[in-house]
Amino acid sequence: AACFSLASYAPLGALPASAGAGALGAVAHGAVGLLGFNQISATALAAVAIGLCGGTISRRLHVPPLVIAVSGLTPLLPGLTTYRAMFELAVQRSPSGLSTAAAAVATALALAAGVVLGEFFAQPVRTGLGRLERRLAGPRMAGPLRPSRRRLD
Repeated sequence: AACFSLASYAPLGALPASAGAGALGAVAHGAVGLLGFNQISATALAAVAIGLCGGTISRRLHVPPLVIAVSGLTPLLPGLTTYRAMFELAVQRSPSGLSTAAAAVATALALAAGVVLGEFFAQPVRTGLGRLERRLAGPRMAGPLRPSRRRLD
């Protein structure tokens, strides 16, 4: 996930977050799979976790949420399933390739829907974290929120 982020010219500050999102997605996918869910449901729930992670961390890192989310989704892409479907259809001439292709399409749709749903869930979390940060920062006496960079001579 971090290498994909680097290859996509993401800011260097986003690389650890992208790696964390990819690791979170892989762990969530494995954990949900161990609970007995099928491959597509596990992928969708892992994508929700990645979208939630990307949506909440992106504000602090000053990067768009999709930079983290897309990089985090990379390890879950259905590349092998797509290749297997094309191999079954083209080389083996087996009709089971259609069901394998449908599974690859369903996995891709689960990734897309899951990451959007995760970012939707991240909006109230971001709002709550912003309020908490402002409350913990304490009162400002006067002046702008950020210090001015002008020099006084």
